[in-house]
Amino acid sequence: MSTKVLGPALLTWTQAAQTVYGILQYTDKKGMFSIEDVMGFSGHAFRITIHRETVNPAAPTVYSPFDLMGRTFQLFGFQVEQIGIPTPASPEKLEEFITFVQSSIDKGMPVTGWDLFVPEFGIIYGYDHDKQVLYARDVEKDGTIAYTEINNRRYQFLHAMAISDSQPVEMMSVLRESLKRTIAFSKGEFQKPDHEPYRNGLAGFDAWIEAFTNKKIDVLGNSYNLAIIADAREFAVKFLRGFKQKWMGTTELEQQLLKLADEAADYYQQVADPLIKMRAMFPFPQSGEPNDPIQAMRAIELLKLAKAAEEKGIDVMERILDLLTKEVV
Repeated sequence: MSTKVLGPALLTWTQAAQTVYGILQYTDKKGMFSIEDVMGFSGHAFRITIHRETVNPAAPTVYSPFDLMGRTFQLFGFQVEQIGIPTPASPEKLEEFITFVQSSIDKGMPVTGWDLFVPEFGIIYGYDHDKQVLYARDVEKDGTIAYTEINNRRYQFLHAMAISDSQPVEMMSVLRESLKRTIAFSKGEFQKPDHEPYRNGLAGFDAWIEAFTNKKIDVLGNSYNLAIIADAREFAVKFLRGFKQKWMGTTELEQQLLKLADEAADYYQQVADPLIKMRAMFPFPQSGEPNDPIQAMRAIELLKLAKAAEEKGIDVMERILDLLTKEVV
C-alpha cells in the first residue's frame, strides 16, 4: 500500500523542514502553509548551529527529530507520535517499527523517516508486505528499502514520526509561539551540555569565527553548513516579506506587524548577503579552501557582518513578540 508522492526535489537545504512540508501535503492544511511558512514558523529559517572546532557536517541534526519536526507539527495543530529504535534491533523491535509505519500509511498518511538513502530526513510513503519492502524518498532518491535492510542503517538508529488529529489554528497565535522559540534559540536557550562543542544561535557565529581563526575546519562540513544556513536566511527574508499575503493591514495591529516584519526582513537580507558571498567562496560540495589564511580572514569579516545584522533582526522580532503578547493580554 502507498500514498502518491512527488519525486526527489531540493526545496530547501533544511531537510527537516522539507519533510514537514512534504507530510503537510497529505493533510487538510495542504494550502495553508508554504515551504517559506514552514521554514519560518518552524524557526529553521533563523537557526545556526556550528561545531566550534571543525564546523562538523553533523551540526544541523544534532537535535532530536521531535525538536526538528515534531514541535512544528504540534504548532500547526497536529497530534504527533514517534518511534525511535537503536540498531541492530531485535526482530520484535523491527516488527514494532514496521507496524508503526504501516498503521499510519494504512490511514493515508506517510511518516517521516531518518537515514533512508542519505543521512537526512525523508518520507516513508508506502509498503508492500508481500514483497517485504518500504517505499521511501528523500532528497537523493525515490525507491525501496527491503525489510531485511532496515536494520542496516549507517547511523544505527531507526526513527519515524506520524501525525494525526488535525485541529484548527489561528495564524497570529502560530506566529507568536514561533517567535518565542526562535528568539530563545537565537539567545542560546536551547544550548545543552551534551551539545558540546556545538554552539547555536548567535553564539554559532562566534563558534564559526573561532574555527576559521584556528584553521582546523572540515572543508566539506563548512560548505555543507554554509549551504544550509545561507539558504535558511534567504528563506527568512521570504518568510517575513510574505506577511503581506497573510495579513492585509486592515487593523492597527496588522499595520504595526507588517511594518516591523519589513524592518526585520531588511536586517535578514543583510545577514543573507555576506553568507551568500561566503557560499560562493566555499560551494558545496567543492568546498573551497577555508583553512587558507586569506580566505579565512575574508570569511571572518563576512561572519561578523552577518552576526551584527542578525542581532538587529532578533531585536525587531522581539518587538513583534511584545506587540503580539500585549494584544493577547
